[in-house]
Amino acid sequence: MLILFNLVYGLKDLLLGNERDSISIYFQFFVILPVYLVLTVLVFRFSGFLDTRYFYWLANFLCLFTIGSQLYMLNLNGTNGMGINSVFLIAVFGSFIFSGILLKHMLLIVPVFVISLILSLFTWFDFDTISIINTCLIYLITITGLLVTKYHLEQQSRLNFNKTESLLVDERMLKESYLRINSLSVMRKDLIAILAHDVRSPLASLQGVLQLAKDGSLSQEETLYYIDKVENQVSTVNFLINDILVWIKSQTEGADFEKGAFNISSLVEDLKYLFAADFEEKEIRFQVNLFEDNAFGQPDMIKTVLRNLISNAIKFSAAGDTITLESKSVEGKVSIAIIDEGVGMSEKVMKKLRTTFSSQLGTRNEKGIGIGLKICRALILAHKSKMEISSVQNEGTVISFLLDPADVTTTNQ
Repeated sequence: MLILFNLVYGLKDLLLGNERDSISIYFQFFVILPVYLVLTVLVFRFSGFLDTRYFYWLANFLCLFTIGSQLYMLNLNGTNGMGINSVFLIAVFGSFIFSGILLKHMLLIVPVFVISLILSLFTWFDFDTISIINTCLIYLITITGLLVTKYHLEQQSRLNFNKTESLLVDERMLKESYLRINSLSVMRKDLIAILAHDVRSPLASLQGVLQLAKDGSLSQEETLYYIDKVENQVSTVNFLINDILVWIKSQTEGADFEKGAFNISSLVEDLKYLFAADFEEKEIRFQVNLFEDNAFGQPDMIKTVLRNLISNAIKFSAAGDTITLESKSVEGKVSIAIIDEGVGMSEKVMKKLRTTFSSQLGTRNEKGIGIGLKICRALILAHKSKMEISSVQNEGTVISFLLDPADVTTTNQ
């Protein structure tokens, strides 16, 4: 725009009148215009490399150059005051343009330059004081009016921008609230399903056994047999309730999980003892390969995850199969995997597991806890990780997840 403005006024004074001296016009064509052209080419060519600091330096230079060059051009024009209108118009136009880029600076810079211009006119040119004062007042009022108008327009623009930003923040908060409420709704449905199936069934069995024992319908041998079965069911429900409590804690916003460094081997020893009878009963071999023993996380949650995964592996393994717990370092993380040689899963079953929870009968018709994998997925997510499942039908399943190494800083908590 400055190039166009200078070009129009230069051609006008060159072709249509004798208002300005030729040296002043040549200065405009061969000094001012080339500077604007060079700067324009540089800005367009290197705009992607200019940061904010260089942009404001360029704007400062352009502002000073525009007003300063016009004053010098007026001086070149001689002492008769000719060309003052063209010079002032360009100064006004340049001030208006740069006030948008350097709003705070221009509100101070422009009046200073205008005052300097008025004082210089008294010393440089030989026309009467009244003409100087009238001309300067006209353009001073014009500049002031333009700056004030632009200031209010841009202030309103900033207010609108701030309102838009506020609306975007409100929209984002509403979306987050919706997702949180939706997550709580899903969790409530899952809890109802658990209570309806996995908790009510063992309690009904216990009630039935107690009623039979109370009526004297069972022999001592039968009573011991059913008590043993009910004890196993109650133990399963107890684990389930503990898992649910850990799961709910993991879903609580801002919950403190008290993460820290822990030894995987210490968890494995507890799990070996817990599942010893199951391994023996189904004649399953439990193998442990700990290439990396130290990890960072919440030990109780990780123990819950491993217990559920091993329980599922036992459920779908047959006599003679091997279940392997393996830990190793992978790209700066600790990978923990449960590998079994069981029946595996089809792609259809795996897809179903990703969207909901389901329970299938094991190799000996064992009833598993359908919510188990969902709890595992949530607890692993609380560690900013995810559960990976790969399975081949009739060959086995590998379920793994990553944890931070033990030497991670506390800022990652």
